[in-house]
Amino acid sequence: MRAKKVIAIVACMVMVLSLAACGGNNSGKNEVKPNASSETTASVEENVQIPNPWTECSDIKEAEENAGFSFGIPEEIEGYKIAWVQNMDKELIEVIYEKADDAEESEEDDTIHLRKGVGTEDISGDYNDYAESNQVTIASYNVTMQGNNGSVSLATWTDGGFSYVVSAPEMSAESVTTIIQQMN
Repeated sequence: MRAKKVIAIVACMVMVLSLAACGGNNSGKNEVKPNASSETTASVEENVQIPNPWTECSDIKEAEENAGFSFGIPEEIEGYKIAWVQNMDKELIEVIYEKADDAEESEEDDTIHLRKGVGTEDISGDYNDYAESNQVTIASYNVTMQGNNGSVSLATWTDGGFSYVVSAPEMSAESVTTIIQQMN
């Protein structure tokens, strides 16, 4: 009887030790532990952002030098002033005008964007559907004016291997025409 008790106790101990061995700490064997560099890589990957392709310029001359081509723009647009100038590599120059009376607090709808880019593709970045679209000739350019309710929000044209854009808050066709006549 005593032998049966000893065998039962030994069997229980073997089972407890087996369970402890299977469920216990692996003490580093076959365990993959991230090292400092992989932890850094993981945190960097979580914070990866696309770099800004635009280079902010102090004036139109700097943008022209960066882009490698000239961009004739209006010195002023009635009620607006130049807020900033930027270029994207040697592909595109953009001049952004804000309302002069509240330039500090301008909203997107209060800005006029003028762009000139290499090639004949649409460089507007405007993917809105407009109710009205008209083809007009302005200073020998074949211009597409688009907008709603008789106003123009987007004008695009090409000339000599360059694309041009006037993107504005609902302006009259006459106002947009005046801007286009001053661009080259």
